[in-house]
Amino acid sequence: MIYAITSIVMGLFLAWATPVELWVWVIICNAFMLLMVWTKFMEMREGVDYVMQKLGAIEINQFNQNPIVARYMQVVIEMSIAAGIVSPRLFILPSYDINAFAIAKGQKDTAIAVTEGAISRLTRSELQALVGHEISHILHQDPVLNFKLIGWLYGLQSIYLYGYTMFSFFTRHFLGDFDRVNRFCLGYSMRTIGAGSREFGDGNGLFPIFLMMIMSPVIVLSLMIMCVGAVGAIFARSVKALISRQREYLADAESVRFVRGHYIVQVLEKIALLEGDEEQYNTTSMDATHQEFSHFYIQNYQEKTSIFDTHPPILKRIRKIQPTYRFPSGKMVNILDQKFVDKSESTDEILVSALHDYAKSRINNVSHNIVIELGLDKNSEHVFMQLAKSYATFITTHNLEIRQQQLDYLYSVLSSHLFNFVNREAEHLRKMSDFQRLQLLTHELPRMDHLAKFQIQEIENICQALVDMDQKISLSEYCMILVVRVHISKIGREGSIDYSTHFQSIQVLEKPLAKLLSATTVIIFRHNAQSAQRCYDDIAEFLNISQPFDGNLCWQSVFDETLPMMKELSVSEQSKIKEVLFQLSNMPKLNSDAQCLLFILQRAFNLLY
Repeated sequence: MIYAITSIVMGLFLAWATPVELWVWVIICNAFMLLMVWTKFMEMREGVDYVMQKLGAIEINQFNQNPIVARYMQVVIEMSIAAGIVSPRLFILPSYDINAFAIAKGQKDTAIAVTEGAISRLTRSELQALVGHEISHILHQDPVLNFKLIGWLYGLQSIYLYGYTMFSFFTRHFLGDFDRVNRFCLGYSMRTIGAGSREFGDGNGLFPIFLMMIMSPVIVLSLMIMCVGAVGAIFARSVKALISRQREYLADAESVRFVRGHYIVQVLEKIALLEGDEEQYNTTSMDATHQEFSHFYIQNYQEKTSIFDTHPPILKRIRKIQPTYRFPSGKMVNILDQKFVDKSESTDEILVSALHDYAKSRINNVSHNIVIELGLDKNSEHVFMQLAKSYATFITTHNLEIRQQQLDYLYSVLSSHLFNFVNREAEHLRKMSDFQRLQLLTHELPRMDHLAKFQIQEIENICQALVDMDQKISLSEYCMILVVRVHISKIGREGSIDYSTHFQSIQVLEKPLAKLLSATTVIIFRHNAQSAQRCYDDIAEFLNISQPFDGNLCWQSVFDETLPMMKELSVSEQSKIKEVLFQLSNMPKLNSDAQCLLFILQRAFNLLY
């Protein structure tokens, strides 16, 4: 309806000013606005990446080692589980304001961005409430509507923008930039548009006047187009605000439900009362970009009301939850500003120290760099790439049906960014043998000594799920998951084990070693039992083992039982077994399973255990 009204008004004006008939101008105006809508949707086709790039947000991955960021990641995971949705991609905005927004172009293309002020100035419960508010928007598909609004409302603003750009190009040198008019019609400044027109006055004051005289018909026409286009622009601004306001009360209520407390009140209170980064959101160079997505943010309207407000006043929102609420005094505001941990977090010295240091650097350091301060640099991305390669080694190449199931599973549990890396690496590894995959995994699996426990456990769970996908485990898969488990079990272990303190002999562990060597020779000589027995007899004679060869053992149960015992051998006894394994690994034409097993056994003393 608004599109029709705008095009008819524009058509009436142009039909009066030109000899062209009304219906022709109405069609042209509609076509122009729809073309602008199409160009905006094409511009936004990248979805989350488009918005985050526009706003300068920085993506983080689940392996960032900063305790402040780790808390944020864990809170998002908790709130996603509470809402029953897939955990979105995570971003941080370089601003000390307390704010956040959610984006979703579809069910998988979702993201949450919070400001650095939110993750460093809110307690854990308050951060849960803020994230819960944004998760509610995703749950009820509000960001999908927001994406559509940006495109369709840009079409309504396009006639005004076209007229303003043309008018400003010729008149800006004398008449200024019409900043108040732009802020009323669009909701933001257009000072960056047409700035180059100031060059007309450089060195020659007569040229702009001469140009205006020649182009006066065009200037008058552009001014009239701008005036008529203002109708659509004001309508667009009003519609955006009307639709956006209706969703905020629901998101606040859902936040209370997810967190099981009124912590969203404390968040809104801090947003309204605490100082942030005025330069971040008021700079003219970023104003138009930020205001295009203004209905994504939580806005600070304390008591005033306007048809152009994209959010209800904060005081109204608070009183919907807590009817008797009144804003605190100045002393309480100071206390509010210093509260950034819950009682349960106050004992976490690492987190408290990180928050203190970050706040100090953020306030006092003019050259503050969020990427360096929060550890969002290449080191974190390097861990991210290593993990993608590690997951890719578990994707099978032999069974297309199982491979697709594994990819579908990873698509459901990983962020789209990480999944794309894994999918690409899986294609690169398709021609690799199982042994080469095991070598790659051992090389690439990161030393994740500083990751949070929930992050570490997630890695093992995903790898185990990939192995269990076909309801059976191959020897190569067994070796790979063993490497993952052992790496993870080492995390947090202080120092190294001094194996010289162990004095068990081969004879004491004769029975388990006989089982281990029997199973190993059977795998090496898979189709020749006699060769396996002869090989075992030679090894037993070298190691003085009297136990007979057993070719009917289950290799998985044998390795589960015997591999942990290897660390109990003395150093000299370990050396004897290593020599045997080294000779076996140099045998010609070893099958892939044998290569994987010998690779693991040679490392059972120093790498694995």
